[in-house]
Amino acid sequence: MCLFGFVSCFAGFAPAVTGITTGQKVKVEGWVVSRDAQSIKVNTIEMGEIAVVVTRYTKIHQPKGLFDIRKKQMPDSALLPGLRVKIKGIGNTQNQVIAESVSFSDADLRTAYAIQSGLIPVQNQVRSNTEQIASNQAHIESNQQQIATNQANIRSGQEQIANLDQRFFDLTQYAAKSTTLIYFSPGNGTVNLSGTFPARPSSVRLRLKRRASQATSSR
Repeated sequence: MCLFGFVSCFAGFAPAVTGITTGQKVKVEGWVVSRDAQSIKVNTIEMGEIAVVVTRYTKIHQPKGLFDIRKKQMPDSALLPGLRVKIKGIGNTQNQVIAESVSFSDADLRTAYAIQSGLIPVQNQVRSNTEQIASNQAHIESNQQQIATNQANIRSGQEQIANLDQRFFDLTQYAAKSTTLIYFSPGNGTVNLSGTFPARPSSVRLRLKRRASQATSSR
């Protein structure tokens, strides 16, 4: 009997059978692999994995007594993955077995409960890990977007710095064409271009206009 890791018990079983015919009498023994609302999948010794339909007419029971004469009726919720079962039924048109009866021992049911007790915490941990991975992935994507935004800002800043550097560089490319001495009287803000104090306003204006004209023509 397999307690933990019951799937390993199926290693030597026959491959799945899909040739169950309509009306075929089926009597098999195996382990419940999975279940849904109306059917169970059973990995059998005789026929491999088969689909078994459980209806309201299916008798689900545990043999009781010294010679298993008495039968204790059980709910279909007892058909847990890992439960060893004996099935009698008839094939339908969909290669399934319509179960007439499903029986299992109390010891096998205890084993299935033990398996579920081990599987449920593992399944919960897997679910928690999956959610954590999804959350981490969302954070990673958010961080990547922030990194991309920061990189764009850095590139923009670098371009602005390069433009300023170019403007300062351009300022150094001017050649001096001429120079002019500008004189100021002590304590006076009046420009004196003649070199004498005080400067004559008409002479100052004339010299400034001449320099301005020369600067315009030499650009």
